[in-house]
Amino acid sequence: MSEPKLAEEQPFRVGLQLNATGYRPSVLTPGTHEEWIELGSLSATSNAPVVRVAASDLRDAGSRADAIRADAAGQNAPAPAIIIDVEVLVDPDARCALRALARPDGQLQQPSSLRYVGTPRGLAGLLADIRALGIADGVALLPLTMPGSAEHILDGLLEQLTVEGFQVSSDAVDTARLLLVRDVA
Repeated sequence: MSEPKLAEEQPFRVGLQLNATGYRPSVLTPGTHEEWIELGSLSATSNAPVVRVAASDLRDAGSRADAIRADAAGQNAPAPAIIIDVEVLVDPDARCALRALARPDGQLQQPSSLRYVGTPRGLAGLLADIRALGIADGVALLPLTMPGSAEHILDGLLEQLTVEGFQVSSDAVDTARLLLVRDVA
């Protein structure tokens, strides 16, 4: 029998990870500095250990998350917050996102984790599925192109998630925007 997955009162976590080159290539160069920005408002009870999971698809993510939870339960350790890495390339027009991915760019050959290419609304649907299925406690969004994807996350995706009840941290969004300006300047 499977362990319980997500408690309903637990907020779903959405983070944005950027590197110093202004985007998240599938393969980072050695010494690249990365910034993690938690985009939601976390409750005071969100101090569980965090485990990041890179998986090829949702089934793989669920299996890995279940194994991590079972291991923690077997050790009588607190259940960790499972965060799934999702490489994203989003644009309000899905065809534009697909064209951007199709451009010749050696750094975007093979996904290093789950990958989503499409619209902010579609990405919101994927996140809703991850939560509804109890696969993870949140996601780490890794933009594949800049500045476009990260800006569409901050604008289109967060707007969609807010409609669905996600509590956005305006301070975190402001910090992300400052990093984007710094990194692409």
